[in-house]
Amino acid sequence: MTGEEYTGYVLERRLFDKYLAIYAAEAGAEVRTRTYAYDLLIKDNAVKGVFLKQFGKKFLVECKAVVGADGIESKIGRMAGLNTRTKLSQMTSNAQFEMVGIDVHEDIMEFYFGREVAPGGYAWVFPKGNDIANVGLGIRNANKPALEYLKNFINSKEHLRKGRVTGVVVGGVPVQGPVEKTYSNGIVLVGDAARHVDPLTGGGIYNAMRCGIIAGEVLIEALERDDFSEESLAEYERRWKQAIGNALMRSLRVKEGLEKLNDEQLNQIAKLLSELKFGSVDLKDVTKIFEELPPDVIEFLQGLL
Repeated sequence: MTGEEYTGYVLERRLFDKYLAIYAAEAGAEVRTRTYAYDLLIKDNAVKGVFLKQFGKKFLVECKAVVGADGIESKIGRMAGLNTRTKLSQMTSNAQFEMVGIDVHEDIMEFYFGREVAPGGYAWVFPKGNDIANVGLGIRNANKPALEYLKNFINSKEHLRKGRVTGVVVGGVPVQGPVEKTYSNGIVLVGDAARHVDPLTGGGIYNAMRCGIIAGEVLIEALERDDFSEESLAEYERRWKQAIGNALMRSLRVKEGLEKLNDEQLNQIAKLLSELKFGSVDLKDVTKIFEELPPDVIEFLQGLL
C-alpha cells in the first residue's frame, strides 16, 4: 500500500521504548528497571500501592492510584478485581523477523492475506531502510506455529528469501476488543492491559499512547479533588471510549465479517479497492464494480456502512 500522504511510521521499537523512559525520567519520573510487580496493596476496597521485587529485594510503594500497563491479560487488573481474561480463540500468535539484504521499496508497506499465508490474520513487510524490513505475520486458530508459517511465507517470495535474519520477535496480541471495565477504586488500565489493540490490524501503540494521555489527565484531575474512587475514575473510561471506542468496535465488526469470507472473496474485495481512486470516487465506478461482486461479498460490504 502506498499513498501521497504519510499516515504512520515504522518504529525501531527498542529505541522508541528507551527514549520514552528517558523522557519520563527527565520529566521527574523514577524509572526502575528489572522490577516486577507481584501484588497490590488494597485497603478499604481500593488500590493503595504496589508490592515490587527488584534483584531479589521486595518492597512496597504506596500511592494514590495505579496505572496497569502490564500487557496482555493484565495480572495487575485481575488483582484489582477486573476481568482481563482473553479468549484463546481471540488471541493471535505473532512472529516477526528483522531482515536485511532484501528488495523492498522504502515508501511501500506490503500486506498479504489468505488462509494458506496467515489463517485468521495477515502477513506484512514493513520497510526500515534500503534493504531492511520487518517481515512478520499473525495467525489464529491455525494448525502450525507462527514461525513455521512465517518461514513458509518468506520462502514463497523471491524478494524475501535471499535475505538474512538479524532479529526475532514473537508474542501474542489480543483481538477481542476492549475489556469490559478498565477502572476501579484507585486503578485504571491502559494499552494491551485494557485490550486497546485494534482488533482488525493488531496495532496498539497509537491507542496505548492516546489512552495513556487520557489516563494522565483524569488522574491529575482526581489528584486535585483528592478523589480516586471508582466513580471519579469512571471518567477515564468515558473519555477513552469517546476518543477511540467507535473505531475499535468498527474494526471488530470488520474483523468478524472478514473471518466469514474465503480467499476468493477476499480477492474480490481487493479488486474493488484497487479499482477505486480514493479522494475522487466516482459513484458510477463504484456501482459498476459492485455489480461484478458476489452477493455475499456485497452483503459484507453493506454491513460496514
